Amino acid sequence: MGEVALTMLHAWPLLPATMRARPDPSSPDAPLRVCVLADDAIARAGLSGILAETDLVVESARLTTDLDGALDEHSADVLLLDAGADPRRAAAWLDTLRATTAPTVVLLVDPTRLEDVFAAGILGALARDAPPAVVRAALVSAARGLVVMDAGFHRARTPLTSERRPAEPMDSLTPREVEVLALLATGMPNKLIAHHLGISEHTAKFHVTAVMGKLGAQSRTDAVIRAARRGMVAL
Repeated sequence: MGEVALTMLHAWPLLPATMRARPDPSSPDAPLRVCVLADDAIARAGLSGILAETDLVVESARLTTDLDGALDEHSADVLLLDAGADPRRAAAWLDTLRATTAPTVVLLVDPTRLEDVFAAGILGALARDAPPAVVRAALVSAARGLVVMDAGFHRARTPLTSERRPAEPMDSLTPREVEVLALLATGMPNKLIAHHLGISEHTAKFHVTAVMGKLGAQSRTDAVIRAARRGMVAL
């Protein structure tokens, strides 16, 4: 199975894994067993460290494509999978995520592949810098069969098809709106956009609203993500 790093952060009877009775995660008194999966040893240690601040029973191991097997091997109730710092890593794991029935929370660097991850049947998706209390709450919820999404991801997510307003063609953006979009992609607020373009803050706000409307976006972040997917801006 290759290199496996195990970190036990909670006392447990020294019995073979096959003889351990897995506690019912729905019981408020049962310790929740979590298997942390990360390809990078530093990431594994870091995740184990933040979970040490909680009351979870934690084991950590290298990533594997057999997520159901990892859950059983470590007698865990839920998996915490670190998809890595590269957003493309989430896409690379989609087939594996679709194949698992194990309750899993995935740590993502951004919400770019969020819809695909949830479409694969994963119960939880958090930002990689989520605080320990949030990670713990997500793991407990996923173990009980609930779907969990990072609040920041929720605000930035692409609306579902039923919610999405039809986007106008990208060539409908005026030259000024294209300039505003490029500045939006840098994270500039309206005041700085106005200063950079030599226009009033009111006019900058008007252009930002127009860009969002033409892209069918629900927020500034959503507008930038949609534009990036169409090759209009680089993130």
